Amino acid sequence: MTSPTETRFHRRSLRRLWKFSTSRPKSSVMASSPRCLWRQDYAGLAFAPTGSRSGSGRTGRGRTGMIVNTEITDGVAVITMDDGKANAIGHEMLDALEPALAKAAETARAVVLTGRKGVFCGGFDLKTMQGATPDEVDRLVRRGGRMIQTLYGYPKPLVAAASGHGIALGALMLLACDTRVGAGGDFRYGLNETAIGLELPVFGLALARDRLAQAEMTPAVIQARLYDAAGAVAAGYLDEAAAPDAVIGRAVEIAKALGELPSATYHATKINCRRETMNTIAASLAD
Repeated sequence: MTSPTETRFHRRSLRRLWKFSTSRPKSSVMASSPRCLWRQDYAGLAFAPTGSRSGSGRTGRGRTGMIVNTEITDGVAVITMDDGKANAIGHEMLDALEPALAKAAETARAVVLTGRKGVFCGGFDLKTMQGATPDEVDRLVRRGGRMIQTLYGYPKPLVAAASGHGIALGALMLLACDTRVGAGGDFRYGLNETAIGLELPVFGLALARDRLAQAEMTPAVIQARLYDAAGAVAAGYLDEAAAPDAVIGRAVEIAKALGELPSATYHATKINCRRETMNTIAASLAD
């Protein structure tokens, strides 16, 4: 069980990072072309070894031995996060997810990002943060921010299949994907940072402004409202709601259709539409 002292330390550490992020100058970081943005996003990423079966790539380590699994069928890569628990984002998950995304960008026409049954992503790994120094917390949150930056500027159509709860950073991942299909039922989606005493970093606030309905900014961001699937569609976290067992199938169907569009034009248009927000995010993450 987490002690009150550990909880206070965790919150102080995160507040330090969040306040640092919101105090950084909002200078423009304009890339000369979508291709330049792509190189910046993926600079230094190494591809993980693929599985022995064609079309299958497995990276990381989780409950079943794999924390991220990739399956490619008919040009659509389905990347599944599964740590056996809440799909918390820590260095282990990012070590597996980053190369999986990079590999899929080269080998697939479109990508579906999903989670384990009942959980898309529960946010940052708080257990890791609770035992970390402020600098270590800063490093993890910045790395998470760069992952969001990568998703938002991804060079292929990117569809989220929210297999369950999408909270905090998980909700930002939904906002960063092009099209989002979410499971209905008892699952919740949203940014709960205010409720746990945190401020959204600049990269999260910029993304929320870009994707959430304007009328929902106060309840969603300031008041930490969590939504069911229908409410998440209205707010802007999701584009469609589906029965839990139909989410991945529907996401793959959408990805196949989007994968038929001219890839270079799709990416260039995406960057042109999102350039201002991407510049804000990049500036907030600059060293």
